[in-house]
Amino acid sequence: MAYSCEVPAIPTFPDPWSVVNVNTYATFEAAIAALGSTTATLLIPDVTPVSASVTVPANITLWFLGSGQLEVASAQTVTINGPLIAAPIQIFAGSGTVAGDGKFFTFFPQWWGATGDGVTDDTTAVQTCVTAANAVGGIVRWNGTFLTTSSISNLHVVAHAGPGALKRGSTLFYPAAPAQVATVTNNLYVSPTGNDANDGLSSSEPRLTIQSVGNLVYAHGYGNVTWVIHLAAGTYTDIASFAVPFPTPERVQFLGPAVSIGTAPTAVVQSAGGVLETGWYFQNYMRVQVQDIQFKNFYKTGSPNANNLSIGLVADGRCELYTVNVWTDGCDQGIYVTNGSQIRLKGGRHGFTTANGCSIQFIRHGQGTVGYGGTAADVTGATGPAFIGGTYGVIAQEFSMVHTDYCYFSAPTTGVLLTTSRVNSDTSTYVSCTQAIEARLNSMVTNASNTFTTCTTDIIYKSGSRSVDLESTAFGPSVKEITVGATTSSLTPVTLLTRSIGAKELQLRGTGFVLRIYGEVVGTNDTKNITVTLGSTTLLNQTIAASTPDYYIEVALHQFTAASSQKIQTKYLGDNLSPRITTNIGIAEDMTAAKTLTVTHNVANASDTSRIGWIELEFCH
Repeated sequence: MAYSCEVPAIPTFPDPWSVVNVNTYATFEAAIAALGSTTATLLIPDVTPVSASVTVPANITLWFLGSGQLEVASAQTVTINGPLIAAPIQIFAGSGTVAGDGKFFTFFPQWWGATGDGVTDDTTAVQTCVTAANAVGGIVRWNGTFLTTSSISNLHVVAHAGPGALKRGSTLFYPAAPAQVATVTNNLYVSPTGNDANDGLSSSEPRLTIQSVGNLVYAHGYGNVTWVIHLAAGTYTDIASFAVPFPTPERVQFLGPAVSIGTAPTAVVQSAGGVLETGWYFQNYMRVQVQDIQFKNFYKTGSPNANNLSIGLVADGRCELYTVNVWTDGCDQGIYVTNGSQIRLKGGRHGFTTANGCSIQFIRHGQGTVGYGGTAADVTGATGPAFIGGTYGVIAQEFSMVHTDYCYFSAPTTGVLLTTSRVNSDTSTYVSCTQAIEARLNSMVTNASNTFTTCTTDIIYKSGSRSVDLESTAFGPSVKEITVGATTSSLTPVTLLTRSIGAKELQLRGTGFVLRIYGEVVGTNDTKNITVTLGSTTLLNQTIAASTPDYYIEVALHQFTAASSQKIQTKYLGDNLSPRITTNIGIAEDMTAAKTLTVTHNVANASDTSRIGWIELEFCH
């Protein structure tokens, strides 16, 4: 794997008494032979032919000055095992080979004739330099802009230094990331018809696999680089997993061919289906953008369970994921956000051909905005996030916090499912859902400007869950509303309590309320009366005997089977009286429509007074 580093110090200027001019000898080979084991510096001031293979020992330093070059003949090799002093100009020529053990660590492409002017084709010189450096574990230093017209072998394996760049077409690539002061952009390319032996610097020399091209980001060290990985159109069948943070403070971008939001991406990551696997897995503090890409057919054959699901795209371990027009189809789970990771999801369709089991799941402190950057124009599903069919559109579990804004849910069993989590659903459309939003285990829901059309149930609150926007009216289970201190001597009914119950608020089996009235009577001239009605049905018409000073009334209503089948239990206790309890009285109010609960009281003799200590109303949603 390549890496980037600072260049070691250049060898000190040679001792002038140890300098020997190569021209003193008949040939370069003769000079090396004559010096033998003597510590010396061999000056090469002009072009010097090398016609036979030769090894320069470690005790000899080569010093190239002026126009000095070694011109190595074809099929011959100069092996340099000692230090080398040279400016970034051409010092090697000919078709032979230069090798060594890396005692001189810094290699310049200019040594092999590269110009670095960004105009001249430097492909051959760059390739020769990279090959030589890679062979001895050396470092290539980039000073200038080097135009190349074909893939450079081992470019991502050798080490790099310097601020320069490679140029492929009109695109620049900066091999030494740590050398960049200002943020630069490096582009890499991948294609289903590519080759992982390519350097991936252009669309004509792309890599083959996502894993391979992603690994190239690690190869160049930490630096101020925005990495952009371009996916060509086509189907990618390899899976990719990245468990170490990418070495950049910037977001790494995986981009399919650009299409407008709402248009199906042409870059497709696809499983053969039927096996347990994950398409792309990002873990541990990654910052990633995925745009204009489909994830298809990640499902496991058989009966999946929570620990046995195939997934298209995963962000795990405090990752930051930004998706634009990402589509998922036919997956057990389309996108999975877990362990403190967060997502901003803009556009995209989920279940557009084959429904997903769950399109997006947040779990263990997952966070996200589904519908990021949306507007009211996106709620038709054409441009905003659309969830079509399937079991769940969005799931949030285990202390996750989610926005579902400007989204379109069409016929999933449950649009949004919460378990010990919170959702803010704003200006979204829910169509033909069995449950549009279901909140379980102390979850919280903000329902703002949503539209519910032909849903069996709009919002369900279970096991301590509640609505944030209606919290002031205690719209939640086991939360009480209390009215205190009402008195009347009226012969006609006077309202004690009026409570509106929203459409579908109490339509599910097991939902209902308990009404408790604590009262006393002043005066014993005649009877007093308490009446409780729900919609058009009288739940209780209780006469209080003239001689009863204090009493307690309880009315409990429970949804029994369907939305229009309820049973009630009434309880009446008065001083010195046996409890009077009536149970299983069936009524048939249609709770899919809004209803009003009303409590009134009056006296039969105006000389008496009916005084209510308090009324307590407790809901079970």
